[in-house]
Amino acid sequence: MKKAFLIINIFLFLFNKNYCQTPINLSSKSGLTYTENFADITNWVFNTTPANGTFASGVGANAWKGIDVATTTPAIPNATRTTVLSNFFQTPSSSGGVPIFSGGIYKGNQSLVMLSTGPSDNTTAIAIDLFLDFTTVNAGNLSFDWNSLNNNTGNRNGSLKVYASTDGVAYTEIVAARVSNFTNNSLTVGNITNVALPSIFNGSATARLRFYYHNASGGTAGSRPRINLDNVKVNALPTTTCIAPTAQPTSFVAGTVINNAIQFSFTAASPTPQNYLVVMSKNNSLSSNPVDSIIYNIGDNLGDGTVVAITNGTSVSATALTNATTYYFFIFSMNNVCTGGPLYFSLNPLEGNATTLAGPLPCVAPTSQPTSLVFSNLTTTSLSGSFTAAANTNEYLIVRSLSATFTGTLNNGTTYSGGQVLGNGSVVTRTTGTNFTSLNLQSGTTYYYYVFGL
Repeated sequence: MKKAFLIINIFLFLFNKNYCQTPINLSSKSGLTYTENFADITNWVFNTTPANGTFASGVGANAWKGIDVATTTPAIPNATRTTVLSNFFQTPSSSGGVPIFSGGIYKGNQSLVMLSTGPSDNTTAIAIDLFLDFTTVNAGNLSFDWNSLNNNTGNRNGSLKVYASTDGVAYTEIVAARVSNFTNNSLTVGNITNVALPSIFNGSATARLRFYYHNASGGTAGSRPRINLDNVKVNALPTTTCIAPTAQPTSFVAGTVINNAIQFSFTAASPTPQNYLVVMSKNNSLSSNPVDSIIYNIGDNLGDGTVVAITNGTSVSATALTNATTYYFFIFSMNNVCTGGPLYFSLNPLEGNATTLAGPLPCVAPTSQPTSLVFSNLTTTSLSGSFTAAANTNEYLIVRSLSATFTGTLNNGTTYSGGQVLGNGSVVTRTTGTNFTSLNLQSGTTYYYYVFGL
């Protein structure tokens, strides 16, 4: 059994270095698309001299800016009204081992977390801005993933709005990107997909999106939920006219092949197209080819195959495959960074195949840790816990102890089950989910919980 431990206390050593906020230049991005998955958010550090909401370090951070001045008018919700500063990252306090979250922004598990609190509805708000440069291109779409996170007890609501501006003064809400009235202790997951950005962004070098959380109407008592943001994607639309590609790539070469993945490469077409559409199938031919003006996304069905890549590179990896299975790949040249497209060269695509290895996959230790352990539904004899999942982790082992220091050792290859004594603790449960219940507790006793990824 491979393991990773949930680390709650993290000490950051900061240094002062001033960086300016830098807009994302959409015209320079592959496929005119920008994506922020917050993979490096652990290293995002705000400037402190001055504490103006800009960042001093962190991959991707310099396109974002927190709000460093609270305002008193107009009424909430309104893009220009914020009551909670977002020019530093909050860390939760603790009461009886239960994390207590106040209003602010937090570092999630490769995500950005926001919270605005307060018992009275529509009285507090927090925001953070993303700066974008649409010079020489037009506004496209906005997408992002979100999920609510529990926050202590209660059932009050929160809401997220997204506003657009080109001057930081006048803002327009992007209504279709609104996430309204999600409730504390009622976990909710959703995504905003391909919502059109306003035309005021066309050609603008000073575009910005404001992600705005406020304590919305609804609920009767307790705390507000946090919201977790991830995979923020913005794309632009070209202003040049599409021309159909005239050549296909050549020379399919299989590279690294394992039980559940195939990597391969090929020689670029000449003349070079803007991108390649890669389709995978278990059959040695496709029942249909791509059609001009139809936009295919990764995961879409095409003929009897599946789109596995849209890339301007010449190396592709197909993952999550079945072992001992032959897969056939079809690579089409395409021009899509233009208007009137996409246009495909659909005749005689480059073809190739490879067979995945037989046998089960070897276990690999998790590479990240679960985060944000939160307790709820506390009684005199039980409590519930929840946490944010870790990437590439199959299960979790929850251990309870009376000590703030866990002395047990988890050994790879050993199976642990509920009730088993482990060091100075005992196993609560082994689960594939991110929620658990701990029973048979003693009233007035402080318990410590440790979550291991398997």
